[in-house]
Amino acid sequence: MLTIPELKKDFTDSLNSLSRSRHPATTFGDFLEITAICLHQVPYEHGDFPKSDEDYQRIEASYFEAIKGYTADELSIIAHMMSTTLLAHRTEFCDFLGELAGENELLNQGGGQFFTPYPVCALMAQASLSDAADTVKKNGLITISDPAVGGGAMLIASAEALNKQHIDPRSCAQFDAIDVSRNAFNMAYIQLTALDLQAMVRHGNTISMEMWEHRPTTQLRYFERNLRQRQAVVKMMQLITN
Repeated sequence: MLTIPELKKDFTDSLNSLSRSRHPATTFGDFLEITAICLHQVPYEHGDFPKSDEDYQRIEASYFEAIKGYTADELSIIAHMMSTTLLAHRTEFCDFLGELAGENELLNQGGGQFFTPYPVCALMAQASLSDAADTVKKNGLITISDPAVGGGAMLIASAEALNKQHIDPRSCAQFDAIDVSRNAFNMAYIQLTALDLQAMVRHGNTISMEMWEHRPTTQLRYFERNLRQRQAVVKMMQLITN
């Protein structure tokens, strides 16, 4: 299996091949938008949710807008970058996209956009979640929020900290993520989805509380659907009993 540095080089080479006639930051933003949309639409394409859903129709229209200006060959390169990103998150816990953005100077540094290094996030997560097992035992799950999520490093590190305590972050944790940057919103959505985490990811301003878009990850959508089904069964049993 390829290492994270090897996957980063593969991704960067692909990004550079797409950026010959475009600014790399523009190409990276387009990649994020296209990939986030594709991951959101997967349950619909599998037939698990109806395509008549308003979210599907709206986001599908956004997809065709996002791919304008890219040839079929270029979209194949974007698909390869997508698979590289997903593979990275099957390799180890990491802020793959956030680190790539920083290393390739793709962050909006003029707007004050800087991401906390993942090792720092890992130390903070280990310290703040030292009693996570007690919380999960008491409540059934633990909720973790980040009001300025960036690429999702702090939430990914939290998932890793839970995993080290033998707590499955996919089933015993729910995450809430907000960022004012569209690229950060997409990065967090992609990475939390890639890790199969239950998360609500919001594009919004935490200070003004303006929210422009929110997307639940696939894992959260399945959890909520199954919860509704179980609640319906319980109500039906109560009616029968009564």
